[in-house]
Amino acid sequence: RGTAFVTAYKAVPADLRSIGGPKDGWVQDSVVQEIDVATGKLLFEWHSLGNVPLSESLQAGSPSAKTASKKAPLDYFHVNSISDGPNGTILVSARNTSTIYLLGRDGHVIWRLGGKHSQFGPKAAVTFYFQHDARLHPDGTLSLFDNGGIPRKEPHSRPLLLKVDQHAKRVTILKTFVAPTKIASPYEGDTELLPDGGAFVGWGGVPKLTEFAPDGKVRFQLSLPY
Repeated sequence: RGTAFVTAYKAVPADLRSIGGPKDGWVQDSVVQEIDVATGKLLFEWHSLGNVPLSESLQAGSPSAKTASKKAPLDYFHVNSISDGPNGTILVSARNTSTIYLLGRDGHVIWRLGGKHSQFGPKAAVTFYFQHDARLHPDGTLSLFDNGGIPRKEPHSRPLLLKVDQHAKRVTILKTFVAPTKIASPYEGDTELLPDGGAFVGWGGVPKLTEFAPDGKVRFQLSLPY
């Protein structure tokens, strides 16, 4: 439709005492924008601050929160992907809350999936950490790259395909794509679904690319130089 989604960060002063930080601390506000490419007109803008409380962050109580300053602001939310949702909504992935958010065009959070305040269950299906590349598909599935991350929360990364029932607030794990060497990616990563039911995975902080068959077997793998 001739527009671009853009992620941005803005450091702002904030009282961080509620999450173990200083009164005169600083925090990164994650910003989501949609811009008309031809004209540069701003069509949509959303800020994590004011819509997602600091307490949702997995950084709450961390050394980074305790020492947050203008020189080193706390990245409490860390937006890392934006994509279209149904009926004009916007799907946002936030690394540092381990949550996926569906936003209305008026800016309100329609629902949360994963993280501390997930509105979906069961817990086993919505427990992922530091995820990237969240995308809703027309058939009601949701793909994401579950890092497991740094700090290590899971033994290895799991590119996931989930069936999401938005009315019943139920999630089912349909597929996981796990490399035979059990790759654990510390940051970044993506999952591209293929027409035949397989997936092409970039492992982010681990310089490898893997193509999986629909049954999860590896069809192709490429190791990149450092």
